[in-house]
Amino acid sequence: MFAPARLPRPLRGVTLIEVMITVAILAILAAIAAPSFRGLIVRNQLSTLSNELMVAFQYARSEAIVLRGTVTVCSSGDGANCAAGGGWEQGWIAFHDRNGDGIVTPAALPAGGAPAMPADLVLRTWPAAPPGYTVRSHANIGARLRYDPRGQARETGFFILCHNLQLVDARAIDVDLLRVRLATDRNGDRIPDNEDLIPMGNFANCTAT
Repeated sequence: MFAPARLPRPLRGVTLIEVMITVAILAILAAIAAPSFRGLIVRNQLSTLSNELMVAFQYARSEAIVLRGTVTVCSSGDGANCAAGGGWEQGWIAFHDRNGDGIVTPAALPAGGAPAMPADLVLRTWPAAPPGYTVRSHANIGARLRYDPRGQARETGFFILCHNLQLVDARAIDVDLLRVRLATDRNGDRIPDNEDLIPMGNFANCTAT
């Protein structure tokens, strides 16, 4: 005898209530994770900006030694000239500063038939920071940092890099005569230490002035 054929079981679908519960759970998890994810993005961007700025200074120092002349790094919004104002977040350039005046000087023919002065040469450019990020320098540095033929910085001080002017998770760069380095955070409060303070303490703001 043949056994009767079994009918296939009907497939059970997902109910609307189950879908709504799943979406609600995902929304809650996303809301919990979003601040941490945004914070990670901000920290990574600040780290990238600080690294690029230090690369610019190290590059300028090495080029000054190779060229046996002054190489200047300055804030620049157009990638060709030093900016007249504003912060370094608009971008920066490194150039062979032939007369050491801290600005990109065009070629000139001195009076009396003397040899022409060649134009300063822009060596490298760096783009602007994303919106919301600031890169500000100490008043001793201002809008430009020059390295002489011995590789020594003619201006010393610091830079501070922030997101939305928040000191938490900010980065700071100390510029000494012969080196640049990230500022420390000795107390672990996620705010960099201002080593110009006596006794040493946190940076008080993101303007660096």
